[in-house]
Amino acid sequence: ARREAEADKPRRLGRLKYQAPDIDVQLSSELTDSLRTLKPEGNILRDRFKSFQRRNMIEPRERAKFKRKYKVKLVEKRAFREIHCHQMLEPRPSIKSPFW
Repeated sequence: ARREAEADKPRRLGRLKYQAPDIDVQLSSELTDSLRTLKPEGNILRDRFKSFQRRNMIEPRERAKFKRKYKVKLVEKRAFREIHCHQMLEPRPSIKSPFW
């Protein structure tokens, strides 16, 4: 009986262990009356990837951690800077017109 249970489990291919995905379930209050108006849930690609892992076709992986090599440099264009500075120098009207 133990060997049968072990045969059903996916083997360990890499350093990480296979983790079964959470089952997506909708509550009865979230369900719609018609199948036509039902919105699709879940991610097909993620389900397929987990299926490959379960069938020992690829090893379980963790998401790649992306590290930026350099800091992003923000630069204002001259035209924007001139407009922005010009607006700040003009006094704002104190009385609001009904058309604003």
